Amino acid sequence: MTGIILFEKDREAFSPLSLSRHVSDLLSGYFTFSEGLRRLYDLCNVTLICPSYMEGYLKEIHLNYAINEEPSRGLYLLSSLLPEIDLKKKIPLDGCDEVFFSRGSLIAFRGDADTAHRIIDKGIIPESMPRKEIDAFFFSNIWELIEYNALSLEKNFFRGAQLGEISESVVLLSPEKIFIGANTIIEDFVVIDARSGPIHISEGVEVKSHSVISGPAYIGPGSILKPFTHILNGCSFGPQCRLSGEISKSIFTGYSNKQHYGFIGNSYVGEWVNFGAGTSNSNLKNNYSEISVSFNGVTRRTGLNFLGLLCGDHVKTAIGTLFNTGTTAGFGANVFKPGLTDKCIPSFSWGPGEKYSFDKFIATAQTAMSRREVNLTESYREMAEKLFLLS
Repeated sequence: MTGIILFEKDREAFSPLSLSRHVSDLLSGYFTFSEGLRRLYDLCNVTLICPSYMEGYLKEIHLNYAINEEPSRGLYLLSSLLPEIDLKKKIPLDGCDEVFFSRGSLIAFRGDADTAHRIIDKGIIPESMPRKEIDAFFFSNIWELIEYNALSLEKNFFRGAQLGEISESVVLLSPEKIFIGANTIIEDFVVIDARSGPIHISEGVEVKSHSVISGPAYIGPGSILKPFTHILNGCSFGPQCRLSGEISKSIFTGYSNKQHYGFIGNSYVGEWVNFGAGTSNSNLKNNYSEISVSFNGVTRRTGLNFLGLLCGDHVKTAIGTLFNTGTTAGFGANVFKPGLTDKCIPSFSWGPGEKYSFDKFIATAQTAMSRREVNLTESYREMAEKLFLLS
């Protein structure tokens, strides 16, 4: 068996985050799906099947993966499968041709590439093909990642250890479920409360004084929590985020800033986002009714009463921005508007009703990325330009 091949199903359901990444590159718990599944299957070979417009960029950031170059045979896995410890036992890497379902949905296939595409793309399953229904957790849309992030965090916790520099006045509640990485600094009067779930604080993190972190939670490498930051249960933050104010049940993919007061709750935030001072979102309607989300002219019911912001990469907000309940903000949007924002903010918006200049977007993105010592490459620019032309 040559390895795992990660396929996507209903990419639109993961918008606007999926505009600029493979679904398997979405953060859930401590890892992206591709990271977690690769670890689970013993660092085997990984192939991603993706749209052509992001192929060059994915080849650049995934040097160890094959992109749209499928082996003749392999184990095809749904990109949004939760990498639980026992998944490898339920869906072994090696074995005969077989199709796997969970809750009646296709989640995996082991066999050759031609048969895989007849099954995945056309739903044609040979009558002689063995089928197995298993209990495996997978995500069908972006808001489920928010709703079940606490589950992802608890499923993947490994161990507690305190390796960093921790002030004597820091309070650790349930320290056996707290991991603090090397070269991390925890300043005076910080409370880290793992009674409701494990907390993983990665290497090189700075947690400034009087901050509170309630588990389950994951703080990615190199992130900084400014004084009096409140991280409430069910949050995950990728690398090099700058955080302040109150953040609850939310995921930040990485390299994003919320450096001022304000509330972000029940939200999913992409990379290179900058929230101006006072930016906040509503996560509950005044009438407590179900929340729907809209993007690219498609409205979807979520079945949720709590849902905040679904925010694509490179979104920037003015001071005092107020996001409505269940708002989507597309790639590269620049948001400034008195009062509540519109519920669907298109990619490359420049305030209400105008479109951002692509050259100005690229200049700003290049500046933002260089501040984290990340280069805006030609393949990334090409992907962004294709998104611009489609917007």
